[in-house]
Amino acid sequence: MQKYTLLELNEFIKKVIALNLPDELWINCEISQAGRSRGQMYLEFIQKDEVSNQILAQSKAILWSRDYHRIRKEKGEVIDQILQNGQSVLVKVKAEYSERYGLSLVIKDIDTAFTLGKMALKRQKTIDELLKLGLIGRNKVHELPLVIQRIAVVSSETAAGYQDFINQLKQNEWQYKFQTELVNAAMQGEKTADEVSDGLKYISANAERYDIVVIIRGGGAKLDLAAFDHFNIAKNIAQANLPVLTGIGHEIDDTIADMVAHTKLKTPTAVADFIIQHNIRLEGELEQIYSQIVEKAHLQCQSKGQSLQNIEHQLIFLTQNMLKDADRLLDYIDKSLPKNIKQNLKNKRIMLEGLERNIALLSPENALKRGFTITLKNGVPMTSQADLEVGDVIQTVLKDGQVSSIVE
Repeated sequence: MQKYTLLELNEFIKKVIALNLPDELWINCEISQAGRSRGQMYLEFIQKDEVSNQILAQSKAILWSRDYHRIRKEKGEVIDQILQNGQSVLVKVKAEYSERYGLSLVIKDIDTAFTLGKMALKRQKTIDELLKLGLIGRNKVHELPLVIQRIAVVSSETAAGYQDFINQLKQNEWQYKFQTELVNAAMQGEKTADEVSDGLKYISANAERYDIVVIIRGGGAKLDLAAFDHFNIAKNIAQANLPVLTGIGHEIDDTIADMVAHTKLKTPTAVADFIIQHNIRLEGELEQIYSQIVEKAHLQCQSKGQSLQNIEHQLIFLTQNMLKDADRLLDYIDKSLPKNIKQNLKNKRIMLEGLERNIALLSPENALKRGFTITLKNGVPMTSQADLEVGDVIQTVLKDGQVSSIVE
């Protein structure tokens, strides 16, 4: 049996690769890991099954410092955003085999259009899925509270954008006070989608503690914001129980997170200004309402004051007239009362004298003198024969005596 040393085998593999793959070739793969050391970039390329997502192939790659600077000079800073974990890339490589370190793919060029195109297709697919689920526009149905004070902030505590946001709120010239709670999350890289989504879920579960949610980070290149095109972030923004405001960069293009948010703003300071201006508008409306109330109250007071003044004048006029009438009446009474009383007494005296004469004329004595008699039965005057019976003893009173009789 023929035997080979490991070195001999590896030398043979190296020759086979050198003979069969003498030229550079383009390969389509995904970056699973990317690191930098001493100017070189060391990457791990993988290929996954589109259905099961299982890794089908894996290989190491290296981008030498001189090639990196050449490619970056040709393609621009977008290279730094492309060479990130999780990015699909189309790269030109030279297959090299080392007896000690094994197979390596040396990167010679990068097709930036391929990666950007892949991202655009993935972005559109995400938008289509959100439209299908009715999630775009869903967060906009939440009304902003009249006053914004309690703010949940999804950001990184080390992000310059977060500090800008906090400083802008604290230094507002109207001296509004805000309560902010930071829900810490990565704002760039492969952890962004999971951490931002988890942060939004936490806030929705405790929605009673906040008025709004803001997602903020500093500006960056277009690919720096690619994580905010992730479906999970967009879904959790759309389904949040509170209005979500975004300020995740200053690029011209909007992220999908911006599309599903209640209100999108370009920078963290713009978000802070929006919140301050929202409260200013309410204060202005309240001041306007207060001014209107004061003005209406003043007009009412003027109107009622004028009415009261008119009533006062009328009361004074009527009172003066009544007093004058009463005064005249008292003068009249004062002058006429003694005369009237005297005349009245005279009239009463004449009347009494007449009554006395009539009484005198009608007295029993005068009646007897005129020939009238009085019939008594048991001392009671009789006025009707019905009061008498046969055998009754009666007395007849005359002017000069009495006569007894028996009724037959």
